[in-house]
Amino acid sequence: MAQLELGKANEKKKALPLVMALGSMIVDEIGLVDAINESAQWDRAHWQLSPGALAKSIVLSTFSDMRAPLSSLAERLEGCDLEYMLGESAADGSVNSFNAGRALERIGQADPDAVYTSLALSAVVKYSIPITRSH
Repeated sequence: MAQLELGKANEKKKALPLVMALGSMIVDEIGLVDAINESAQWDRAHWQLSPGALAKSIVLSTFSDMRAPLSSLAERLEGCDLEYMLGESAADGSVNSFNAGRALERIGQADPDAVYTSLALSAVVKYSIPITRSH
């Protein structure tokens, strides 16, 4: 019993920054994760996190530091409650630049323009964005 309590005392508390929680909610509402997972080819048996969840982690990491490179993805999200934000069980170390690069590669092999169009239209409908003018 003492070990169990000691383990809890040494465990770092996970944070949930408000701006990331709001960003996560918006990304969920427009369906980013599902759109990417449906368009990209991937095998659940070989991925700890889906390409959509990894893309979401990239998007949310920009709320902590926009100028940080992709190679520091794990550091930018360190201490954040990834299981809440990503909606999947994010094992320690599964959100890293290597896995994010694999996800971006799969998105690039799919039709990224179609995914973008789908997400943009989803946001227009969800948030009643007027589209009376186009550029």
